Amino acid sequence: MQEALAAVGLQHRQHSAWNTLSGGERQRVHIARALAQQAGVLLLDEPTNHLDIHQQLSLLQLVRSLPITKVVALHDLNQALACDRLAVLHQGRLVAHGTPRRMLTPALLREVFRVQASALIDPQDGTTVLRFKPSMTSTMNHKLARLGALLLGLCAATAAWSETFEVKMLNRGSQGAMVYEPEFIRLQPGDKLKFLASSNGHDAVSIDGMLPAGARPFKGRINEEIEVTFTEAGLYGIKCLPHYAMGMVMLVQVGDAPLSALQIPAEAPERAQKRFQHIAARAAR
Repeated sequence: MQEALAAVGLQHRQHSAWNTLSGGERQRVHIARALAQQAGVLLLDEPTNHLDIHQQLSLLQLVRSLPITKVVALHDLNQALACDRLAVLHQGRLVAHGTPRRMLTPALLREVFRVQASALIDPQDGTTVLRFKPSMTSTMNHKLARLGALLLGLCAATAAWSETFEVKMLNRGSQGAMVYEPEFIRLQPGDKLKFLASSNGHDAVSIDGMLPAGARPFKGRINEEIEVTFTEAGLYGIKCLPHYAMGMVMLVQVGDAPLSALQIPAEAPERAQKRFQHIAARAAR
């Protein structure tokens, strides 16, 4: 039991009465009980219900870190984006299942949830955020289930689940002059990036010393689009060759590679080194 309480960060509350615990702490107690029983699968029904946003994020981060399979019912679709796989239920029937990026499409959300949805890329860290507009009201039942790390491995190894994301090469963007937008993005092995010549005079080139083992270097042409497939897990550094000295770089995280493993070549221009450090610091928040 002590190990279970330590895993959920509640050692200091082990002698506390139930009615003195917050909603988030009570959820953690439920999780600790399952861990103490050495359960192989953790089932959670709307675990973030009635919790403030800090408690929601903290609890979901804890759930993701547990080394067991998790199945979670959620109504917050942005929270569901962090799941490995989703099952969409409508009026008690399974209508779709697969990776979040394949399931939470505007077409499916319009059909099942009766909302207009747009997928936006957060320029701060490259994550996807769903934005909704009201459409027809509905009384449907819907739940999203997370199937856990085992299926994540199957998805990551299957090219059929790959996705393509666009990156703009800009003279000026939300982060200043001479930037990629987004300048950081998380991918799964097999995903692709399409670099768009949104402004003149730019290209996309892999940086020597900032590629995972086994990854193939690439070099685009100035003012031309290039599509790159990222097959190896790890951190990738990308530069605009004409504006490298001005700090026009991008960081790509593929798989579960830790940002702490980032190694910036000593010979990289000073402004490029500072931009990489800034990107990694924001992405780690």
